[in-house]
Amino acid sequence: MRKFIATTIREYLSENYDIKKKYFNNEIELISDFDDDVYVIIARHIVDGEIARATFSYSKKIGGWYGNDVNVSKKYRRIGLMTNIYNFAEELIGQKLIPSLSLSKNMERFWNKRQIEALP
Repeated sequence: MRKFIATTIREYLSENYDIKKKYFNNEIELISDFDDDVYVIIARHIVDGEIARATFSYSKKIGGWYGNDVNVSKKYRRIGLMTNIYNFAEELIGQKLIPSLSLSKNMERFWNKRQIEALP
């Protein structure tokens, strides 16, 4: 069974999250594709096309859902896009994501920041 969900960041973020450069809100769409127990979330800009992508899988070995094959186009880095993709994935899946067993330096920093922000 395949499910597609599309929403503009403006609609999604108006109730949930913030993005650093608000002028992108009307220009970026988050699209989720669920197939074979894998979520793929793509951020698509109305002019530039696909600007970010992350795949989310479940692993019994690490005990939860995690992201892999994560990429953001250089022009769109450091504006909160991947944070919003991860938050959107958690909302779709219904549980908190966990870090994968192997992380790049950028993803280590991403997860450190995520864990700090989750503290009460």
